Amino acid sequence: MKFLKVLGYILFFGCGSYLYIVSLIFYYALWDLLGLIIAIAVFPAAEIFPIVVWIISKQFPGILFLIWVIGWIGMVLVGVGSRKDEEYI
Repeated sequence: MKFLKVLGYILFFGCGSYLYIVSLIFYYALWDLLGLIIAIAVFPAAEIFPIVVWIISKQFPGILFLIWVIGWIGMVLVGVGSRKDEEYI
């Protein structure tokens, strides 16, 4: 179970970090320095970033949604890996 927990953390934080960095780049390209400052100030919004890109660009960002889903799968793995072994007996 510890393996699932570690794998889940790697997936969740890795995907979250990637989405955060891409959101910084996107908002900087959209609104220059003001967009970068806003993106840093509201960094939890990186979790809904694929939806924002979809609304603004009017194109479905498949890769961003895939990374978003992989991050959520990582969170589920952390939850499963955090359960005690007695629950499975």
